[in-house]
Amino acid sequence: MSEPFIFIGTHRAREGKLEEFQEYFIDFCKTVVEPNEPRLLSFHGYADAPANEVTVVQIHPDAESMAHHMSVITEHVTVAYRDLLEPKSRFQVYGVARGPVLDMVREMGRTDGDALTVRQAFTGFERLPRV
Repeated sequence: MSEPFIFIGTHRAREGKLEEFQEYFIDFCKTVVEPNEPRLLSFHGYADAPANEVTVVQIHPDAESMAHHMSVITEHVTVAYRDLLEPKSRFQVYGVARGPVLDMVREMGRTDGDALTVRQAFTGFERLPRV
């Protein structure tokens, strides 16, 4: 049985662009992610205005769902980093990353080794619905 795949990405907004990013992200969630990713269990954005940062928390049923997500968001990532976000981000991954998922994450945020944390589960249970 596959385990959930949890992804947390923290991004610094370009100077003066935090509110614009939030508006962009609200529309992106409604028009791109929600209608095109039926397996994605949870997808939320959180803002820290004093730090000028946003954090996106995703819960996928498995790593394959995350790989699909990465294919859906390609255009969004390009626009967001070009216009609204600083080039480097910090990422946390909880779960087994199968296939090229970690490479996709590194490429997305132009991360180095210190900006990506990966943890694998060693015990626990879940009550998430299976899709």
